[in-house]
Amino acid sequence: MPIHHAFVIQEHPPLLAIDDGGQTCEISPLWLRERTQAPDQLESMTQQRLFDSHAIDAALKLESVKWVDSYHVDLAFSDGHRETYDLHTLDAELDDVSIFPAAEPWDASLSQAHIRFDWHRVLEESAYFRASLDAYIRYG
Repeated sequence: MPIHHAFVIQEHPPLLAIDDGGQTCEISPLWLRERTQAPDQLESMTQQRLFDSHAIDAALKLESVKWVDSYHVDLAFSDGHRETYDLHTLDAELDDVSIFPAAEPWDASLSQAHIRFDWHRVLEESAYFRASLDAYIRYG
């Protein structure tokens, strides 16, 4: 799978950035930290973070940035977290601005079938699970 963005690193001061046709744009350490890929930081089924991203210090910084290979970069953060990020995953997040459905205003005429889900099916069927998440994001 190709990577669409040209990732660049700088070691001093540490930063990860993308080169967009000659213009370098730093990727926020907070954005990166929120997109952890580490199994000990994510719930295995939902991929939900196991930490409150609002509790991360707004002054979070990168302590070090190192290439592992062409598709992976090792990042160490000022909160003590360190992990190797897959650039394919970050690239897809940077590319997909329409990852979530748009919020839709609704009123009492909205069919309950659009917003009510059987919890057992949500846990057992991945398509039903995705439909429930879509409805939650779409209708609140």
